[in-house]
Amino acid sequence: MAKKNQEVLEQEQVQEENPYIIELIDVCKKFPDSDSYAVENFNLKIKKGEFVTFLGPSGCGKTTTLRMIAGFELPTSGIINLNGRDISLLPPYKRPINTVFQRYALFAHLNIYNNIAFGLKLKKIPYDVQVVDKAAIKDRQAEIKSLKADKENDNSSRIAELNSEIAELKANPSLTVTKFRHYTKAEISEKVKNALKVVDLEGFEKRDISTLSGGQQQRIAIARAIVNEPEILLLDEPLGALDLKMRKEMQLELKEMHKKIGITFIYVTHDQEEALTMSDTIVVMNDGEIQQVGKPKEIYDEPNNAFVADFIGESNIYTGTMAKDNKVRFLNKYWDADPVDFGKFPVNEKVDVVVRPEDIILTKPGNGTVDGIISSKIFKGMHYEYIILVGKAEVVVQSTAELEEGSTVGLKVDPVNIQIMKKPFVSNFYDGYISRNYNVEFAGSEFDLDILPLFPGAKYNEEETLVDENGNEIDVENLEINVEVPFDAITISDDPNASDIHGNIISLIYIGDHYEIMVRTEDDEDFILSTPDLWNENDSVSVIIDLEKVHLSRKGAKK
Repeated sequence: MAKKNQEVLEQEQVQEENPYIIELIDVCKKFPDSDSYAVENFNLKIKKGEFVTFLGPSGCGKTTTLRMIAGFELPTSGIINLNGRDISLLPPYKRPINTVFQRYALFAHLNIYNNIAFGLKLKKIPYDVQVVDKAAIKDRQAEIKSLKADKENDNSSRIAELNSEIAELKANPSLTVTKFRHYTKAEISEKVKNALKVVDLEGFEKRDISTLSGGQQQRIAIARAIVNEPEILLLDEPLGALDLKMRKEMQLELKEMHKKIGITFIYVTHDQEEALTMSDTIVVMNDGEIQQVGKPKEIYDEPNNAFVADFIGESNIYTGTMAKDNKVRFLNKYWDADPVDFGKFPVNEKVDVVVRPEDIILTKPGNGTVDGIISSKIFKGMHYEYIILVGKAEVVVQSTAELEEGSTVGLKVDPVNIQIMKKPFVSNFYDGYISRNYNVEFAGSEFDLDILPLFPGAKYNEEETLVDENGNEIDVENLEINVEVPFDAITISDDPNASDIHGNIISLIYIGDHYEIMVRTEDDEDFILSTPDLWNENDSVSVIIDLEKVHLSRKGAKK
């Protein structure tokens, strides 16, 4: 008994000291039929009572991560801690976690009361009872038997003492034992009533599920999840099946429910407005990895990279160059940069520049940093949305001023509203190797590339064999090399015969006057390219590489 109580006390002490209810440490998930990771190197700490949203495009790994927290999927590697305890391999029914699904999963043959009470009727709860310490009685009875067998000594007083102790043990149960029981009908009724009160559906107990609207059904699904009093509530795109008006109403209601209940909510969505409206913390994901974690305003105002800027809100994104005197060059002009950003990048470094449409100030021609021509005007109720052409680049501007299409305007931006971020890369990099016939293999294909620059002084002899300056053959077969393919060395085509490399477009970001597109092949090789042409996600394309622009280098050699 003492040992068990001590373990409980120690566990409670750990929970009090650790402010994080859930910790994911280096969590990875790879499905058996895939060569790539659905979730990779996922590290996150979630505080008790937080409303956390996993936000990202379809296929980014957010639902897989949620299912690993719930226990429906097991991580390939890494650790998931709940209150400091590793639950990575713990089955779902042993986790104090409930899930609300997009499709509600309500029982059509049960009324609202029985839908909500379903889990409670199956659940067993622990309770402590005081019982007779049979082991202690047995020890004393054994001693009495031993004393009675001793005929040489008078043990009557000790036997009487032991009998008195046995009587005392039987009269006063002292051993605490934990047993399990089902909830009583009264307890279930009270809990169901409280859950309906939280979701504002009091008095609906006897209604059939089929008589409810979509929003009401969703609230019943939430009530069924919270009635079991979980420590964490997981919500997997629960508003996806609702119409726009109902979805907006439910966003506010969910936020209010979170305040009432006070438990941790982990919410999955691809809708940025939902994430910004409800969350305490947003986790932006793409391609199985975390892109940024932060408060909604922080992520909106200070995105980590072009993907986050493009995915959260509307953005103008341009390729820029850091210049001297605290300036950055984009749209062919020099703009004053925020001093906080300037010290982060060396002069002449390529960067991504993000400017929100609402942060651009329209002026008279010549009064701004650059002039442009209004090519499009749309009234959005609270403001006009203009597309302004600066050369070939488009600038989206939101303004309350009413201007005419075709007119010339000036553009200026407060330096603090120009977000400058490191450009991840401007080339694709692959591990390659040289084949027997001196071709280069990388990204699942073989290419006729010149490898002579890799071997100073080497040449081909009359037998077309690669030899060094002394005429000795150089063994290059399977030699590993680095392959760099710049973005501008790649084009794509919808003609399947245009190339031996085929894949699907998995993402595209508009960067001022061009799109940055990622194509993934069946072998999970990625090709990133820049193109002025508009494509769609999931388009099947052929990848064409300009071999003249490909750069090769030896492993370990300085580039």
